[in-house]
Amino acid sequence: MKLLTKVILAAFKRQGNTTDKYSRDIKIIVKFFNPCGRETWYATEYDHKTKMFYGFVSVSDVYRDEPGSFSLKELRNIKLHCGLKIERDKFFETGKYTLKDIMTGKRP
Repeated sequence: MKLLTKVILAAFKRQGNTTDKYSRDIKIIVKFFNPCGRETWYATEYDHKTKMFYGFVSVSDVYRDEPGSFSLKELRNIKLHCGLKIERDKFFETGKYTLKDIMTGKRP
């Protein structure tokens, strides 16, 4: 499965830099997840040059969940059981959730 599509890249471009925005105004563009575990990455920004995302990372422990950056290479290189890899939630609706929603526990 492709982690990024042209539609997703266009959505990142439309949202742009979110540094000066409130979390309630920052849309989640794409959700990645571990099909064998509970880890989830919610991306709000993507830098095409560095291949880095910014968003919210949930690692199944509310005390370790946090906003931050992660790389496309990192997601692609995670090796899981039976040859599985990190996947993109193809049913996730781009822009339906905000960063504030995700940070306060409203997670799809």
